[in-house]
Amino acid sequence: MENKNYLTIGKLSSYSGIHIKALRYYESIGILHPALIDANNGYRYYSHAHIPYVKIIKLCADYGIPLGTFNDFIKSETEINLIEIIRKASDILDLKEKQLKEDKQFLEYMQNEISLSQKLDSSINVDLEQNHEDFILIPFDDVFFSNKYYDTINKTISMLKDLEIEFFNRIGCYYSLQYGNYDKFLALKVRGHSSKLKNIKILHIDHVCVQAQHIEPDKITDELIRLKKLKQNSILILETYENPYNFSTPHLELRILLN
Repeated sequence: MENKNYLTIGKLSSYSGIHIKALRYYESIGILHPALIDANNGYRYYSHAHIPYVKIIKLCADYGIPLGTFNDFIKSETEINLIEIIRKASDILDLKEKQLKEDKQFLEYMQNEISLSQKLDSSINVDLEQNHEDFILIPFDDVFFSNKYYDTINKTISMLKDLEIEFFNRIGCYYSLQYGNYDKFLALKVRGHSSKLKNIKILHIDHVCVQAQHIEPDKITDELIRLKKLKQNSILILETYENPYNFSTPHLELRILLN
């Protein structure tokens, strides 16, 4: 049989840049159909129009469109709804771009925290000029890194997502001296100026002087007793990152917010 106008699977792979194993997989799940099957030997042949088609399949696979649902776009063995694929792929790309932006911001935050940790390692106390930050405060009566701590964090982050409030990855606990004792709150940094947060207590920090130091979790109670005697009214203890990062005894960053 003369098949000059058709492509073997090897040629389709070569021209499209997609591995033969991937092409065979596409066919096995029913989303790639050969243009011709040789009745004598069962060889499969493809048209040149299959080249952009398999590239579209690869693009969808790369960006998370389940190939098992690819048949939703196929109108027949020779037709496919490109508009629907483009719309679906565009939606997924938008989500991925948003996630990439958030991931980049998180890495930048970690880098800044490591830089600050290096300063704290070289001094007992570091005076910082605290720029504007907002933390939502959730009443909390347990310790750092407990199950209740993480359960409360997860519930709060879920609430922020539902309210479409931006969360900045800074987490810790805030201690406010009231009538001789510290009231304790879980603190999460957010973009705080939103009417959606009107029923939630917010800590506004704006260009105040801060004394910062590292502290280990098991030293917090003793340090709070010392600070209470000094009548330090406002204490913020935050999770932080340092290099090298110690899994067994991570440091926290204790900030005394001065009036």
